[in-house]
Parts: sequence; C-alpha cells; structure tokens
Amino acid sequence: MYPSTSQVKEMFDYHVDGYLVWKIKPAFRVKIGDKAGSINSQGYIQISHKKSKLKAHRLIWLWHGYELDDEIDHIDGNKTNNKIENLRAVKKNQNQWNAKIRKDSSSGIKGVQWHKRDCKWTVSIRAHGKSKSLGYYDDLELAQFVMQEARSLYHGEYARNQ
Repeated sequence: MYPSTSQVKEMFDYHVDGYLVWKIKPAFRVKIGDKAGSINSQGYIQISHKKSKLKAHRLIWLWHGYELDDEIDHIDGNKTNNKIENLRAVKKNQNQWNAKIRKDSSSGIKGVQWHKRDCKWTVSIRAHGKSKSLGYYDDLELAQFVMQEARSLYHGEYARNQ
C-alpha cells in the first residue's frame, strides 16, 4: 500500500531531474539527501521502505498531489525517466499500447508478424478489447504503414510504433 501525498512529502524531496532524495534516515546505511531507490529486475526504480517495495514513479506521482487511481505510464517508454512531465495516468490497455516492441518480434514492428503458411506479413491490432486483423501483405514496408495508421486511429496519443 502506498503512503499518502503528505507522507511522501515527509519522506522525500523531488528533484526536477526525476528522482527522489531522502528527507529522513530510513536505514543505517542511508543518509538524508541520498538519492532513493535502485533499479529492479523489471527496469523500474524501486524504493524499499518499512518492508515495502515502492515504485519511484508512483511515489513521484503522489508527491505532486495526484491520485493513484490508474496505472502510471512513462510517456517516452523509459522506465527510469521519472520526470513528472514524462508521467501520465492511464488505463491498463492504454499502458499496453505504449509498451515497447517485444524482443522476440519476427518483423521488428509492433503488430506485424510473419505468417509461415502463407509466406506473408500479417497485421493485427487490439482495440476495444478485441483483436482486429488488418490483412496480409507481401511487402514489410506496406505492412508497417498499415500498422502505424491503425495504431494512430485506434490508440491515438498512446500509440508507440517501435
């Protein structure tokens, strides 16, 4: 459970470069003024406090007086860029739309996969809880164009094409 805005402000100061520094001494090896947190296995900056592991971007969101109703998205996709202007509240599906491309992608393009049986590129997008097929293409560049247009149409400002 995350602390309240006032509790976060009692524990931390926010630096404009997007990190928190300790205002209290939470542990023996930590000094007041030290940068808070370390990078966890998912690539987020995580801060340990009272046996809890808290994500820095969520604490920064709270520090600025916002509610934690939804997920907090890193607009540029960089999980360590916690500048407040790089954060926004989003629904879970919007956060997934802004996700980076999977490392095992066969095309290097989100939403475009190689279809072995037909020897063509297939394009599909998820929108409004359903998967939509956008066709099969011989040309990868055309498939990429179709995907980018669809992403713009269905995902708007949350679209990430790479």
